[in-house]
Amino acid sequence: MNIPKQEGGIEKDYEWNDDVYYDVPNVVGMTVKEATKALDLFQVEYSGEGDKVIDQSPGAGERIPSGSTVRLLLGS
Repeated sequence: MNIPKQEGGIEKDYEWNDDVYYDVPNVVGMTVKEATKALDLFQVEYSGEGDKVIDQSPGAGERIPSGSTVRLLLGS
């Protein structure tokens, strides 16, 4: 939603059953090993062949709940 953080705002205190959202990092151009490490908060699915990430979904900067699936397209 690209809403800037307000000065003096109050941080949310999460309860044990709340979804916690994180920004998806940009892993395009990384190796499979590097991308997997960078996406440690998410489930990762791969398709294609190769050792480099050439596309990702959801895209970099999107906020999704921890444990959600990030799909990577591999190529050379």
